[in-house]
Amino acid sequence: MSTLVTIILPLFLIVLAGYVAGAGKWLDIAAAKAIARFVFLFAMPIAIINFYTGATPPGIEVVPLFAGYFLAMVMIIALAAWSGQKLLGLGVRDSGAHAFVSTCGNAVFLGLPIALQVEGWGQPFLMLMILEGIFVFGIATTLMQWDSDQKGAGGPLLRLLFGIGRSITTPFKNPVVIASLVGVVIAYTGFEFPMPMQTFFDLFGRTAGPTGLFVLGLYIATLPRAEVQTMLPNIGAVSVLKLLAFPALTAVCVHTFTDGDMVLTGAAVLFTAMPPAIAAIVQASHYQLYEKQTAAAVSVGSMLSLVTLVVVLILFA
Repeated sequence: MSTLVTIILPLFLIVLAGYVAGAGKWLDIAAAKAIARFVFLFAMPIAIINFYTGATPPGIEVVPLFAGYFLAMVMIIALAAWSGQKLLGLGVRDSGAHAFVSTCGNAVFLGLPIALQVEGWGQPFLMLMILEGIFVFGIATTLMQWDSDQKGAGGPLLRLLFGIGRSITTPFKNPVVIASLVGVVIAYTGFEFPMPMQTFFDLFGRTAGPTGLFVLGLYIATLPRAEVQTMLPNIGAVSVLKLLAFPALTAVCVHTFTDGDMVLTGAAVLFTAMPPAIAAIVQASHYQLYEKQTAAAVSVGSMLSLVTLVVVLILFA
């Protein structure tokens, strides 16, 4: 328990500091967006590359890890899209946004700082970020553009596959995904930076975790809550899928596919137990659909995750 407190308490205190800054009106939503862009575009990619420098390259063990995560991810997206339409009365495009916020986790700002502190979790966590960046973004984006896709030939499955193929290059414009791929190459080649460059990566990379956690707290404080009560069914559905069903299903699939490897299972469960991602707000805003429900689900889910993440770390770390 003392190890758990050592890992998790300082991280939550940084989140709390961001929340206080937002609640006290010292920083607003515009500041949160600006800081988030700094972390996303600069600090976190540098931290990822720094992590891979001198690290052991991923081996064949990531294949069953990928298979277990992929199976759980596809089932949760399908369940979220179905429940969004059948239980919440959403259209196809809104159900795509509902599936995205129910599946895509806050790995960059909250998950990675935790994963990098638990031995053996950092590398599989980063590998899952690449997989999420390709398939979760691809499938959800396809559903969120479904109306325009319906003009194409073929049935729904063919249009879905075509949409995924069209969207699959999008993650490779994501600096976190690019940094992860560069990091894998560095790990496999054994490349080492000259000492001044390595010092730069060390210093700059250290800003990523604390700044990302701070901006998460700032987002929680500044996201609008005026209409939260009218969105409780949506928030409840997202919270159950993202914080309970997804990590539980991932635990079963990854544990089975990896022959009971608790390190890989723990990393995968932490990855899927992340609260809904801030990226979901960005996506909903970009497509101008399901925006208020997404913002409310991210805000409430981030607060609820303070409990679920502690449970995950107790069980697996």
